[in-house]
Amino acid sequence: MDFARLKIGVEDWSIAEIATDKQAQAFLAEFHRYQGFTGRTRLTIRDEISPADVFLCLLAGFGPPNGALSKLREVTDAVKSEILWHYMLSWRGRLIHVVAHPYRIEVVFSLDQPVDLTPTGFADLLREWMRRNGQKVATARKQVAHWHSFLNPLQQMSDACERMLYRARMLDAGLAKSREQPVTPAEIAWHEDNLQPHALAAAELASCCLAVRMMAPGAEHGVRPLLMKSRD
Repeated sequence: MDFARLKIGVEDWSIAEIATDKQAQAFLAEFHRYQGFTGRTRLTIRDEISPADVFLCLLAGFGPPNGALSKLREVTDAVKSEILWHYMLSWRGRLIHVVAHPYRIEVVFSLDQPVDLTPTGFADLLREWMRRNGQKVATARKQVAHWHSFLNPLQQMSDACERMLYRARMLDAGLAKSREQPVTPAEIAWHEDNLQPHALAAAELASCCLAVRMMAPGAEHGVRPLLMKSRD
């Protein structure tokens, strides 16, 4: 057993608290000084647990995101594209950061001593906490639909997909598809006048569909007919 590494279990997680204003101010100064987070232990969560479950667990245990980066993204476009929400928790007098990025969640323990925890272990810890606190999780689940999309990465992606699909349908409706090879002067003139705008629209349509497929593979069946039409 490695006694040099801190152990954290469900009981430890249950005594974590929202960071104080004093801790938040100290974090901001440190964040700017070191150009990022500090801490001996950093976990990257990708497939171990869904972002929705992480968010529900944190919302149930600590309320809405309180992290400085959540507030900063409201006024800074550069942060908005990188940070979806940020929790700052206090454990053993130091901070735990849980930060949602578009395709991953980072957990940073700002402790001088390393923490004996893996991404899978952290996911199991949250699932066990949710199992023990089912009523809190159920209450939080009812709130999620009423939060703004920046608090919920899944909702944000869903909104982005809907916007791109709407734009794709608009582009598709304006394309003249399956035209015959031009023969007459009038048909040749039409192609000369419409080739460039149609090519630009088709390229944008393909980009919209590809972006949706990358963000939501399950939407592929809805996107494929548009792609097939654009190829015609």
